[in-house]
Amino acid sequence: MNQPAAAFKVDLRLWPRSFADAEWQMPLPQVYQDYLELYRMASKPQQGLAAARYGWLALGQERVWVQAFAPLIKQQSGQGTLLHLHGFYDHGASYPAWQQLVLQQGWHYLTVDLPGHGLSSGERAGIGDFAQYQALLALLLEQLEQQQFPRPWLLSGFSTGGAIALEHLLTGSQFDRVALIAPLVRPVGWHSVGRWLWLVRLFVRRLPRKFRSNSHDAAFLDFVHHQDPLQSHQLPLSWVTALSRWIPQVERAKPVAAAPLILQGDEDTTVDWRYNLSVLHRLLPEARVALVEKGAHQLLNEALPQRAQVLDCLERWLVDSQPDR
Repeated sequence: MNQPAAAFKVDLRLWPRSFADAEWQMPLPQVYQDYLELYRMASKPQQGLAAARYGWLALGQERVWVQAFAPLIKQQSGQGTLLHLHGFYDHGASYPAWQQLVLQQGWHYLTVDLPGHGLSSGERAGIGDFAQYQALLALLLEQLEQQQFPRPWLLSGFSTGGAIALEHLLTGSQFDRVALIAPLVRPVGWHSVGRWLWLVRLFVRRLPRKFRSNSHDAAFLDFVHHQDPLQSHQLPLSWVTALSRWIPQVERAKPVAAAPLILQGDEDTTVDWRYNLSVLHRLLPEARVALVEKGAHQLLNEALPQRAQVLDCLERWLVDSQPDR
């Protein structure tokens, strides 16, 4: 198994635990608290966190890093659980504002580092087939059931995570409600990719990553580009190739009656959002779409004006998802 390419500031040998056997903890070990604080994730009771559990799950020959957070404030009607799936190049600790909002609203927050991302093993940012993402989602659903995470179960996915959630919807979702945040169907410039991919992959396995200004938050961009040790600096062609097989599969899918929330920024230059919405309207005719004014791709890490729109919409979605609604 390949280890994360970037050296993390803590020794991962201190974290040999299995998520399936992990117990809820508070206070947290210093090494884990340092990790959460680096990414500005809630790590203390005064931040709305009652306890956390974390560890590895085996996915074929790889191991994936899973984290769960329990809220300090409980809903009167009982607690539910939200599973969040991150985007390409990101990892499970990349969305502190979303984690904190979910906890503040009384929900458990569960997240995972996709294969090849964050602390999970595998080719950095690579994937052999998008079917591996669905296998991971099935594994996480098993954990939700076996570990008796409280219902209802919600699923949110950003970008590539949104693509994973979309495919899950199209094949019969086991979640009570789903939110797709800047979901990937086709990236910007996909037609040109098809013209060079077949030739380039004959000679190289990866290309240098081009960091995009995909948020209006300059501090966030600086952290991702220069400070986050878990960011890959290369684009693996295995992922692009897997995407090229996945896109026509989804575009040929039949519509379903699911009614997710779709959040999309109108200044997104990462995904081909106008085309993607046309596909999503056909596949999910009952979906509710909310456009974020001047929102770039990283909606959960946008500048305050755009992020306020996003979190306000997601907060209403969480409130409407409560069991007594």
